[in-house]
Amino acid sequence: MFPPMMLSRHMSIRQPNTKKKTPVTINIESPVSEEVIKSIPTFCFPDDMKIECYKPESKVHYLVLTDMSGDNTYATCVTFYRPFIVEKRHKYSDIMVIMERDSDSDDSDQSPEDDQSNIYMSLDTAYGNLKFGAKRCYIPHCCVLISKHPYFSVMKDCLSSMVHKVEEDPEGMTQCVKQFAHVLTMTPVPPAGNVAIEFNISVNEFTLYPPESADRPVVDIPLHLVFLCFQDDEIFKILSAMLVEERIVFLSSNFALLFIVMESFRYFILPFTWSSRFTYVPVLPAKSLELLEAPGTFMMGCHAIHKKEVEQVEGLVIVDIDAGTVTMNQNSDLYEEALSNGHSEGTADIFDIPNIPVEAAKVFSSVCKRARYQYDIADSQR
Repeated sequence: MFPPMMLSRHMSIRQPNTKKKTPVTINIESPVSEEVIKSIPTFCFPDDMKIECYKPESKVHYLVLTDMSGDNTYATCVTFYRPFIVEKRHKYSDIMVIMERDSDSDDSDQSPEDDQSNIYMSLDTAYGNLKFGAKRCYIPHCCVLISKHPYFSVMKDCLSSMVHKVEEDPEGMTQCVKQFAHVLTMTPVPPAGNVAIEFNISVNEFTLYPPESADRPVVDIPLHLVFLCFQDDEIFKILSAMLVEERIVFLSSNFALLFIVMESFRYFILPFTWSSRFTYVPVLPAKSLELLEAPGTFMMGCHAIHKKEVEQVEGLVIVDIDAGTVTMNQNSDLYEEALSNGHSEGTADIFDIPNIPVEAAKVFSSVCKRARYQYDIADSQR
């Protein structure tokens, strides 16, 4: 197989010389529906937004959004933290007032109206010593890159590069984002075949590789992570549950790994597809856990801290990525029926997930044994 050829694109826009200049209005239709755009903020902070006293590491997670027509839109989200200084200033003065009350005074006599001061917050660009009474905190910001094509790793690398530049020059964030947006929106996507697209943002170089064929999606995620998380038998259970259209919930403490594992299984069942008529939510926000009780077939991903709530919903196949296990919440009616038909209590929890054919399972296991993976799962969210 020949390696993909590289194609670099350089664009130049010149305005023609005309004597009479008239304003030109260009209506550009967004390839992403308004419905998808409005839903993005809900998924930026799936477990709510938290202000930190110390700067956490930047993290990444991924999204697949489906509109009413069944079309998928792919997004990569990078959450990074910027330092802010918080001060309490008097309402009628720009000078911070430090009010010291007598220890013998009764604080209960102080009404809220008497405290005529406000909280002010400003971006910390000096990283120096703080004034007395001021506090430094780190507020999360989420930058989202949306595409109609599943180039998750490339989008992650682009956003990571942008975040690095923003941290070097905090005041130039707006200009930096505009520069990245301009380059990315002007970069074409390679068609299926041997041509790859190479582009540069500042000093960083990125490559978009084409799909192998027109009827298959681009593979731009580390598929091997599934085999680091599960034994062969657990992988067979997950594939079988997908093929018989079970209600499946994946759990992990790592949102990036949660998505990668779920998306990998969608690739593994090709040429079968997880139809657009089935719900697919790789990252389910904490405020939307009630959707797990919805009827019908679905695949959803939740943070591991919600495991107890998930276990209370009957009839779910629970895939715990951190523990590498697959279990089924017993449906009380089906469970009683299984016991009455002679199933033992130890096997009734998985009785309705059929086994993968023996010969196919043997071939799959032999291939897995020959493979050796030496990657760190923690790298998935960096």
